[in-house]
Amino acid sequence: MKKRNGQVLRDIVVIGASAGGVETLPKFFEDFEPGVGAAFFVVLHVTPNARSWMPEVLGRATQLPAQHAEDGKAIEPGKIYIAPPDYHVLIEDRRMRLSHGPKENRHRPAIDPLFRTAAEAHKSRVIGVVLTGTLDDGTMGLKAVKDAGGVTIVQEPREALYPDMPRNALQVVGPDFVLPLKKINTLLARLIQEPAKEKVMKGFKDKGMKPENKRIKSGNKISSDLGPPSMFVCPECNGPLWEMRDGKATLFRCMVGHSFAPENLFAAQTEEVERALWIALRALEERIGLQHKLANRADSEKRDLSSKHFLNRARENGKHAAVLRKILEQFK
Repeated sequence: MKKRNGQVLRDIVVIGASAGGVETLPKFFEDFEPGVGAAFFVVLHVTPNARSWMPEVLGRATQLPAQHAEDGKAIEPGKIYIAPPDYHVLIEDRRMRLSHGPKENRHRPAIDPLFRTAAEAHKSRVIGVVLTGTLDDGTMGLKAVKDAGGVTIVQEPREALYPDMPRNALQVVGPDFVLPLKKINTLLARLIQEPAKEKVMKGFKDKGMKPENKRIKSGNKISSDLGPPSMFVCPECNGPLWEMRDGKATLFRCMVGHSFAPENLFAAQTEEVERALWIALRALEERIGLQHKLANRADSEKRDLSSKHFLNRARENGKHAAVLRKILEQFK
């Protein structure tokens, strides 16, 4: 914990990015010099089963050492810690934790768990930054930072390669600053040197199952903590979703901890419907193939009525399959 004249300084910077992040993050860090008084934590949505090259990419762009976050390691100022594939990064007092807990917003690593745990552990010492990306991961996490008294920053959506994430955070959270990338760099250099203002955490608190909390609550307990069940089903595990509201902010969470901001839930439902349509089409095509085989066998056995019956059914199913293909071609 850094202090100046007995006052605590802002020394934890959490950054979330998705689509466009590989191009944006090197520019974000290029002007920082060694000795900066804060630790930087980065979540970039990455493929879970492939190696992440972001430490090397950022290492070539900045003078700050960049590495993957490691479970149980002490947090050191002046370093960049990047979420490794398939793990959430969580912040404790002065240590970082890795969690293979439930996906949030269809991702692991996700932005919200990092922001949320940093806010809970370090309150007004945290600076939260949402950069380029699609959909709305990071919105609820940034709200947690703001509620805890931290500083909230969003990249100017018109400048972002993918404006959805900054735009959603802007509309729901009302961040302290909305700036282009270069001005964010300049602002951060100043904010890191300023004392953090003490503020009691208020407002929206996610009391549901978290990736850092392995204990699964009962449905009744979740309902009493989070509010009434929604009409929706979790796309990850098919369990019921509870709807959590706080002003403009909405989050859907299931019993085991999967959570979705509204746009991510819509995207997950879209994928689920498309998957179901492809399964139905595959089943129809298999049925048509089998009906042709049965028609051929009946024909070879001189059972004309059976042969015609199977051929007619195959033609009908062919029409159904054609309709499904047309729907899938236009499905969004």
